[in-house]
Amino acid sequence: MMAALPLANWLMSVGIITLACTWVLYAIADGMDRNEPWARWYTYRHTPGALRFALIYGVFAVSLLWSDELGYGFKDLRTKLPVLVLPIIVCGLDPISRRTWSALWWTFIASLTFAVAVCLMVYFGVYNQWAVPLGFRPREVHNFRDISIFISHIRFSLLLVMGLATLYQFTPRRAGAVVLSSALAMLFLYFLWTIESMTASVLILALLVVLILRTALNRQRYLILLIMAGVTLASVTAGFFWGRNTYRAYYTAQPVDHRSLATHSASGEAYVHDTINLQVENGQLTMLYVAWSELADAWDERSGIPFEGDDALGNPVKGTIIRYMTSRGLRKDRIGVEALTSEDIRRIEAGIASAKLAEHSGLRRRLDRIMFEYHCFKLGSNPTGHSVFQRLEFWKAGREIIRQNFWWGVGMGDVKSAFSAEYVRANTPLDVSHRLRAHNQWMTVWITSGLVGFVTFILAWFTLFRRDSRSRSWLFLAFFVVASLSFLTEDTLESQAGVSFVAFLGSVLLFLPRKPAGIELRGPVK
Repeated sequence: MMAALPLANWLMSVGIITLACTWVLYAIADGMDRNEPWARWYTYRHTPGALRFALIYGVFAVSLLWSDELGYGFKDLRTKLPVLVLPIIVCGLDPISRRTWSALWWTFIASLTFAVAVCLMVYFGVYNQWAVPLGFRPREVHNFRDISIFISHIRFSLLLVMGLATLYQFTPRRAGAVVLSSALAMLFLYFLWTIESMTASVLILALLVVLILRTALNRQRYLILLIMAGVTLASVTAGFFWGRNTYRAYYTAQPVDHRSLATHSASGEAYVHDTINLQVENGQLTMLYVAWSELADAWDERSGIPFEGDDALGNPVKGTIIRYMTSRGLRKDRIGVEALTSEDIRRIEAGIASAKLAEHSGLRRRLDRIMFEYHCFKLGSNPTGHSVFQRLEFWKAGREIIRQNFWWGVGMGDVKSAFSAEYVRANTPLDVSHRLRAHNQWMTVWITSGLVGFVTFILAWFTLFRRDSRSRSWLFLAFFVVASLSFLTEDTLESQAGVSFVAFLGSVLLFLPRKPAGIELRGPVK
C-alpha cells in the first residue's frame, strides 16, 4: 500500500485486499492457536479513535435511506469502503518494530521518487523513446495535467507534500543522509513547480507555519512566535501588493483615442474595432485592429493548425492567436502574423496565449493564468475551463442545494443529479462538460447528509486529535493539515486515490500496533 499510493488505483486495491486476507488469516490462527478468534476485532473496538472512521463512513451510508438513485449511491459507497475497512484491518495487524515502521515510510519515499522520475521523463520527452518499444502507450504533454500519468495531479501533489513531511521526520542527522534527503526534497519541489501546483504551495506554507508553531510552543520560545507572526504578516502584505501591482501593470488598458484608430490595414482590409470588449493583454485592448480575413489567410500559410481549429489545449486557436499577438503589441493582420517568429507560432499552437506567459514557468505561470481568470471574471466572461473561478459556480450551486435541503441533504445517491438540476435551474454559463460537483469536501458532506451529517462528520474528523503521542506527532499533524485543507478545494473522499490517502495513512499513523523498544510481541495488542 505504501508503494501503491503514488502509482495506481488497481495496485491500491491489491494492497487493501492483501491486508484484508492477512487480517483474516491472523484471526483464523488466533482461533486455532489460542481460541481467541475475535481478539483482533476487540482490538479495533477498543482502539481510541478507530470508530470515528466508521462514523465518517456511516454519515454517507445512512444518507442512502433517502436517496432515489441507489445505483449511483452504492457505487459511491463502494469507493469509500476503505474508510470503514482499513482502520479495522490496521488495528488488527501484528505489532511492527521501529525499524519496520521506518522502512514503511522509506518505501513511500522510494515510490514517490520513482513516480516523479517517470513523470519528468514524460515531461522532457524521454519516456516515449524507451517505453513505446517496450509496449507502453505513448504519452503526449499538452498541459501540466498530462505530466502526472499515474494518478490525478492533485492527489499526487498531496502525496508529495506528505513526502516532504516524511523526509523531515525520518532523515537521520548524518551528513550523507541529509544530503540525500535534501536532493529528494528538491526533486519533489521541482516537480510541484513544474506541474504548477498552487494547492501544494499553500499546503507547504501551512506546514511550515505549523512546524514553527509546534516547535516554538514545545520549547516555550514565544519570541520565535512573535518573529514568525511578523514575518508572516510582512510576507502576506508584500505578496498582496506584488500581485496587485503585477495585475494592474498587465491588465490595465492604456488610454486609447478611438477617433484616431486606423480604419484599414496596409493590405486594404477594414479593421474591426470591438470597443465594447474590455479584455486586455499587456496593457492593450485585445479586440482592436482585427482584420479577420487577412489574419486567417496569413495564419494558415504559417501553421499546420487551421485558423478555425483548436490549439493543443483544446481552445479555439484564433482566440489564442489574437491574445498572443496583442501581448506582443502586434495588429491582427497579415503584417502582424508575418512579424511572429517560428517560436511564437509554436507557442500559439501549444496553447500559450501570451508572450509574458511564455517567459514564465512553473508556479509563476500558474499565477499568470489565475490573474487572467480573474480579469475575465471581472468582465463577466464564461468561467468554463478556469480552474479557480469555475469553482465559484460549483460552490454557488452547492450553496443553493444546501439551502433547499438544509437538515438532511439530498442523500448520497442524488448528489450528482442535484447538481445537474441546479445548473439547469440557475442557467449556469458553464459548459455541460464542466458542470461538476462541489470540489469542496466539507460542502459535499452537507449536501449529502444535511446539517446533522455535517456536524457528525466535523466532530468525528476533528476528534481524531487526542491526548496521546500519536495524534500529536509531527507526521500525523502534517497528514491532518494536508487532508483538512484539501477538503476546501477538492472532493478528496470522492475518488479512490483520495480515499486511500485519507483512510490508509490516517489508519497507519494512528492505529498500526508498534512494538515497544527491545520487546518482541506476537498477536494483537489488547
